[in-house]
Amino acid sequence: ITKGQALCMFYLESYTEENVMKLTETLEEMGNLEICYSDDPTEPVLCSCAIINAKPFKYHRY
Repeated sequence: ITKGQALCMFYLESYTEENVMKLTETLEEMGNLEICYSDDPTEPVLCSCAIINAKPFKYHRY
């Protein structure tokens, strides 16, 4: 699963290039948040970059 696909899944949007660009911009505007997953890549979550870095075996980036 790509980061773009995960963003569309998280926001319940259709996977299109337009939606990926829009949602990527939205995520960047949030600042210190990143889309990631814990066990299942098909269940994306938003976490702070600090948490992802502090728990690299629990949270995985796309």
